[in-house]
Amino acid sequence: MVKMAEEEKVGQTTLTTTEKVVKTIFLVLTWVMIGLFTEITGPTQKDLIIKTSSDYELVSRAISGRSAGYFIGAVIGGPLVDKLGHYCDLMIAVCLDGAAIATVIVPYCGNVSLLWFLLALGGTFEGVINIAGQKIILNIWQEKATGPMHVLHFGFGMGSFIVPQILNPFLAVLSPSPENITETANITLVSFVSPTIASNGTELYLKESRIETGYLIIGIIVASLSVVFYIYQCFFRQLAGERKILNGNDTLVGGDRLYGKFIRSYAIDKHKFSGDNGSLLNTEFWISFAVGRFLGLFTGRYIPIRVLILIEVFGAFITVILLEIFARDSDLALWILTASMGFFVAPLFPSGIAWGDFHVEFTGFAITFVLMGGALGGMSYLWVIGYLYEYYGYDMFLHQLVAYGIIMIFLTIMMTIVGKRHGGRFENRVSEVNVNELAIKKN
Repeated sequence: MVKMAEEEKVGQTTLTTTEKVVKTIFLVLTWVMIGLFTEITGPTQKDLIIKTSSDYELVSRAISGRSAGYFIGAVIGGPLVDKLGHYCDLMIAVCLDGAAIATVIVPYCGNVSLLWFLLALGGTFEGVINIAGQKIILNIWQEKATGPMHVLHFGFGMGSFIVPQILNPFLAVLSPSPENITETANITLVSFVSPTIASNGTELYLKESRIETGYLIIGIIVASLSVVFYIYQCFFRQLAGERKILNGNDTLVGGDRLYGKFIRSYAIDKHKFSGDNGSLLNTEFWISFAVGRFLGLFTGRYIPIRVLILIEVFGAFITVILLEIFARDSDLALWILTASMGFFVAPLFPSGIAWGDFHVEFTGFAITFVLMGGALGGMSYLWVIGYLYEYYGYDMFLHQLVAYGIIMIFLTIMMTIVGKRHGGRFENRVSEVNVNELAIKKN
């Protein structure tokens, strides 16, 4: 029994409960920062089209650069975290600063290629942060990590619904003229704001885009948090802990952020929402998203992860079906189902991580496979939706959500079957302990 107790201590961190909670809070704030600098392209999508003199297809491809960078960051981050586990805090700090710099430069891009590169750079930093941060959470909380993992990703939802509010005063405002074209140059506007012709020469704006200021504000906020992790690295390095972890892998399909990227544009283009109402709808999605992840703290504690992930997936699938049926023509349905979509989609990623960690202990390399799946999915979805949205109509946004739901259902069923056969590692550990205790009693 003494030997078993010693084995249980192998790889345990020296953190007290208070230190764990404080470290988790700062990591949650890190995920708030991720929400700020990654979801900044959602509310500013139309402004980026103006800045680059392009269209939805080209800007969507540029935004997909974030997923490409995320893939690269996942590939780099896994080996880095496994080999340099004591420097996870430093990795997070440096990547926050790098992401902040890339964010500040984005609105000054005059062409789509440079925009793609900068977003890919930010995505690379995000990938490394994701692996380092989640490794810390899994390390310090171990078998109790499901709740903290959901709270960690709750931070992303918080940042994502804050960012439209920060940016809204700086977004371009489209003229309400029904014929919003340059030929209506003689039109008299009862306004003290001079109308501005968009760079593509086809649209008239009451207010110019000033997203440079919004991006600068976000960059400063993101960079400010890095100071905390430099302090952790310099003065609390021993708290990083060492832990021998078995290899394992898992894959997830990206696409959960597809809704957040396009819902504002869809509401304005299809349902003729004003810019403010479009931003409000986008905010509603991210508030529901944040609530869904926060509730994961409690649902993850009382509902088995294998059951929880099924509830979340089927809830999201039913929502996309209802969106396809009702939201094309009904503003009310769009408002209601947007909240439902955010709520059910939100916990899928942390639940996927927790599901994987339930079956095999996650190394940085294992988390890499999860993030690579998300990156590939996110990149492919944005490329496809940008093309379809531009050339086949606005309703392709809803059609692709249905396709995403079908793929998600299929993969979840496969995961459930494989997981059922494999069994949980904590269940196996309890079984081994019981067997050892019986053997000791017999002796």
